[in-house]
Amino acid sequence: MVNRNEIYILFNLNPDGSEYDHASGVYRMWRKNRQPTPGSSQIGTDINRNFSYRWGSNPLNASPSGETYRGPTPWSTPGAAAFKRFVDSRVVAGKQRIRVHVTLHQYGRVVLYPYAYTKQAVPSDMDPDDHAVLVAMARQMAALSGYAYAQASRDEVLVGHQMDWLYVTYRIMSFTIEMGDRFYLPDEQIPAVTARNMDAVNYAIEQAGCPYATIGRTDARCRAPGNRPAPSNSPAASMPVAALQAVASPVRPTSSRPLGRPVVILPAPQPAVDRRIPQFP
Repeated sequence: MVNRNEIYILFNLNPDGSEYDHASGVYRMWRKNRQPTPGSSQIGTDINRNFSYRWGSNPLNASPSGETYRGPTPWSTPGAAAFKRFVDSRVVAGKQRIRVHVTLHQYGRVVLYPYAYTKQAVPSDMDPDDHAVLVAMARQMAALSGYAYAQASRDEVLVGHQMDWLYVTYRIMSFTIEMGDRFYLPDEQIPAVTARNMDAVNYAIEQAGCPYATIGRTDARCRAPGNRPAPSNSPAASMPVAALQAVASPVRPTSSRPLGRPVVILPAPQPAVDRRIPQFP
């Protein structure tokens, strides 16, 4: 796996919120970052409502006092802005090299996939083949973890969402694994919950070469005409990248790949980012 992919590990996107959550020795159930809000005494923005796609279209995220406050503008949080810069930087020769992204949250024992902004399965801004891939991969990841799988809007519509931005902007196959059955797992349970999801994470990484293989569309979507290897400037030629973000349990695959190989991004523990709302897909 590591010989065929580049794996990027993204560490905590919400370091100040995480530190505030546990610094006192008592968990505060704090979800947002600790960024001051212009024109308000309220503190903090929900990073996972601060991405630009469909941002601002849900009034439930408009109040600075809310736990899912979207921020004054898209990308106003350092965490979301830094993530965007990194993903944008993975465009090489006009092609996005990241193919797969997985972020690990708590809790719910479910694997989620786009879209979050609508309950419609295949809206006009989604390729039907992409939807089939998202469902096929989520189903297999869920089976490997013993979890359920669902569209991210299963409980409620969510806008300004990381997964939606990744998919609509770059057609990255993005997934959220909601791990475990509570926000704050006892220390002794973390290894087991982490191990339970590693096969799903590894499966996602291995699909980065051609996610369309999961629906039998390798030749149509990942190869040049005539079943020849794709030319060097085609999407299939740039080596696959998988991105993984972990929230509660360490998932720290290492990369020893030579330059030019597929890329996988593995974000590491972010204890406070997702713990406040169970539906935080």
